[in-house]
Amino acid sequence: MMSVKVRWVSMSSYSGIMNKGAQLFALTALYLWAILGANAASPYQQAAACMEAQDFAGALAHSKEGFASAKTLADKIGSLSMMADAAGALHQYPVVIQAMNQAISLIGKSNPTFLRNHYWRRGKAYFAYGNYDKAVADFSAVDGFQKSPRDVVNLMRDRSLAYEKLHEYNKSVADLTTGLKSVDAIVGVKADAIMISRVKGEKIQLLYQRAKDLQLAGKVDDAKRDKVEADRLSEDF
Repeated sequence: MMSVKVRWVSMSSYSGIMNKGAQLFALTALYLWAILGANAASPYQQAAACMEAQDFAGALAHSKEGFASAKTLADKIGSLSMMADAAGALHQYPVVIQAMNQAISLIGKSNPTFLRNHYWRRGKAYFAYGNYDKAVADFSAVDGFQKSPRDVVNLMRDRSLAYEKLHEYNKSVADLTTGLKSVDAIVGVKADAIMISRVKGEKIQLLYQRAKDLQLAGKVDDAKRDKVEADRLSEDF
C-alpha cells in the first residue's frame, strides 16, 4: 500500500503566545490591584489580566465571578467567553462546553454571526474532548450559517478531521474537496502575493489530508494523485 506523508496543523489551541509587553502590562495591573484591593477592578478585568499573564486558573475563577455578578447580556456572554478561554487553556473541555451551552442559550437567534461562532467553538471543544459525533453536529450547524470562503476552508478542515476520527473517510474527503474549491475561490478574489502564498500552503495541507483519507477509503489511485500534486506544490512553496 502506498505510504502518504501528511503535513497537517492541528486545530488551534485555546492558549496564545504572549509578548513581553502584554505580560508586563498584566503583571503591573495585578500588582496595582494587589495594592489597591480587589474592588479596584471588576472580576472580568481581573480575569483578562490573568489571561494576559497566563494565569489560567485565576482567569477561570474570576470569569466565573464575573458571570455570577454580570448585569447585562453582553457582560454575561463576555464572561462566558473568557471562562471558555481559560478552561480551554487548562484542557478542561467540559467547562468550555458548558460555557458555550449557556452562551448559545443566551444569544438565541438575535445575532446569527455570534451564534455561529459559539457553535463552532463548542464543536472544537467537543473535538478536543473526543466527542466526535457532537463535534460533527456543531460543525454542521455552523455550515448552515453564512460564511466567507476563508470560513469554508477552516470549517471543512475541522469537520473533515472529526469525520476522520469517526472513520467516515468518504465524508471527510467530500469536505476536503469543498475546502479545496474554496481555496481556489479565495485566490480568485484576493490575488495579492501574501494571500496567494498563505492559501497555497493551506491547499498543500488539504491535499495531503485528502490523500490520506482517500487511501483509508481504499481509493489508492486518487490518493496517489493528490500526493503527487501536493509534493509538486511543496517544491515551489
